[in-house]
Amino acid sequence: MIELCCATGNRAKLREFEQASGGEFAIRGCAPFDCPETGDTFEANARQKALCYSSRTEAEWLFADDSGLVVDALAGEPGIYSARYAGEPGNDRANNDLVLRKLRGVPAAERTARFVCVIALVRAGRMAACFRGCVEGLVLEEPDGAGGFGYDPLFYYPPLGASFGRLSAEEKWRCSHRGNAFRAMLEWMGRAAPRGAAVESGEWRVKRKSAARGAAAAENRQRILLAERDGTCLATRQRIAASGEWGRRAALRLQWAP
Repeated sequence: MIELCCATGNRAKLREFEQASGGEFAIRGCAPFDCPETGDTFEANARQKALCYSSRTEAEWLFADDSGLVVDALAGEPGIYSARYAGEPGNDRANNDLVLRKLRGVPAAERTARFVCVIALVRAGRMAACFRGCVEGLVLEEPDGAGGFGYDPLFYYPPLGASFGRLSAEEKWRCSHRGNAFRAMLEWMGRAAPRGAAVESGEWRVKRKSAARGAAAAENRQRILLAERDGTCLATRQRIAASGEWGRRAALRLQWAP
């Protein structure tokens, strides 16, 4: 089994990664370190964190993520400052309240937003690759649901007609920004060091995958790596547009606005 060290002090994030890792990867947390996050993009911060943690641990494989909510009507805020948007790091209620105050009076169709996640993967202290995932939605006028964490109760996901705060852990993981980025990372590792391999003396024992799985992986890579415009994952946006609607929620009268 391949061991992956997750560089985060966020227990909710770690739990999501642990639940989704499957039987071929073992996810473990790291002792918290004071690592700088001074970049101006999600990727820059994820890289900083991954390299910092890697320099202080003996893990062969280590990954770190930076993620946040990007709201179009707020010119991309809270963005990389999502965790400390209201000033105090990790105060979900204060962060959500600030977003709602800034969006007061903004029509439902103009409350478009996306969650973005970038995962940086390090092997033996050297940067290996970065993986990006995102998911499109709308910011509600009030929190809906008690599940998830962060901005989940504010984030309405049209294809399922519910906020992330109302989705089960499995439902959220299948469509979330973090799930998309994490699957892309595991898929890449399946090529660099195929799944089902074991680590012995730093070497991989290769286990071949079926052609069908390879085709599915190629399709997923194409989706994740599509070019983005203005921070939007075009593949996701196109899927939502093709559905013809943003879902229905009477309180907000949500409609798709191309």
